[in-house]
Amino acid sequence: LVVCANEVEVGADDDVRIELELREELRDVTEKKAESAAAVAEFQTVVDAAQKRLDACVEQDKKLEANFIRALGDIDEDVIKKLLNLYKRRKNPARKDKTTSRAGKSLRAAGRRVSRAGAALRAADKLKSSK
Repeated sequence: LVVCANEVEVGADDDVRIELELREELRDVTEKKAESAAAVAEFQTVVDAAQKRLDACVEQDKKLEANFIRALGDIDEDVIKKLLNLYKRRKNPARKDKTTSRAGKSLRAAGRRVSRAGAALRAADKLKSSK
């Protein structure tokens, strides 16, 4: 009986020790969860801002494409489709300087798009005049 009581006492001590360890682990996990939630919230704001910029760029690209098609106007529809396919398959230029402002990058990108549209118009004129 004494041995059994001793084992119960040792088991109770083990239970208390295990409970303390589990509480400490729970506290650590709760802290990590709070840190993770803060990091996720911070990153979500970055993602939302990037999504807004992407949506604006997509909208601008659609407008440029529509203006490009309107500018070509009386050119054969097959030529327009070929020019658009070539334009869409183009390689995006590599970014050289990442330290410049977003506005400067946007202006340079818009300038490149205008230059490409001008080159496409010149190519269309050449095709038109060669017929």
